[in-house]
Amino acid sequence: MKAGSESEIDAAFASLVQLQAGAVLIGADALFFLQRSQLAALAARHAVPVISDAREFAAVGGLASYGASLKAVRQSKNRQGTWPDRPAVDPRPCRQGHRMNRRRFLASVGGAALAGPIAAQAQQPTGIPRIGLLMGANPTDEAAKLDAFREALEKLGYVDGRTILVELRYAMGQPDRFGSLARELVALGPSVIACVGRQETAALQAATRTIPIVFMQVHDPVEMGFVASLARPGGNTTGFTQMGAELDSKRLGLLHEIAPSLSRAAFLVNPNLTPGLQERFAALRRQPIALASC
Repeated sequence: MKAGSESEIDAAFASLVQLQAGAVLIGADALFFLQRSQLAALAARHAVPVISDAREFAAVGGLASYGASLKAVRQSKNRQGTWPDRPAVDPRPCRQGHRMNRRRFLASVGGAALAGPIAAQAQQPTGIPRIGLLMGANPTDEAAKLDAFREALEKLGYVDGRTILVELRYAMGQPDRFGSLARELVALGPSVIACVGRQETAALQAATRTIPIVFMQVHDPVEMGFVASLARPGGNTTGFTQMGAELDSKRLGLLHEIAPSLSRAAFLVNPNLTPGLQERFAALRRQPIALASC
């Protein structure tokens, strides 16, 4: 099942009878995280077992969740790297400016998907840190990530336009723009640059080897050469990998334990945002439970 908006989630669940699916596996995605209450209500209305990656889904009445939403690629305390392992941004303004607190920033993107800024203002405050964001799609498609990111940062005391400035660049669905947009962000001298996806990460690494880069939704950053290892990434790049295919299979197995008679399940994904769809579908089809398709 595919859903890229709130209304499409309703339509996807309405198709369960047609798909002859007796359960739903929710793909890890910012939209589904934000709409977790809607998903839990739909599961109850349609009387089907549903499992999510996010523990917050169970907290709002969903049946079950399994696994952390994101797996951090960590820098060890003793590693030789670009970033000092010390506190870096105090959310309170100061004349000398701010240092970006890498650990708190990573905590914010780890609890939700990336996203960010407000529209450009006529006058922007000076002396506060900038966060660069490189997005692949357009503002509408990226809205869920932006909302989640802003909410997570504000909980930590980082408010766009007050204690931080978020500099956003959209590629508008044109991957050939990543290189120029990455260079634009680097030229602004941000404290850190965040991005979502493999091509965005590659473009940023080509543009800078000194400004910290935090990636999201990169399936295997070691294989792609972005980091040396998950435990010791090295360099100026770190981030999160969802381990999507592996955990999807585990969640599908748990659904079967919950409902032993289950023979067919639906996989709810966001075609605009969910990474590695082909690989994840292939992994799920190797399970004994048939995967419904539409």
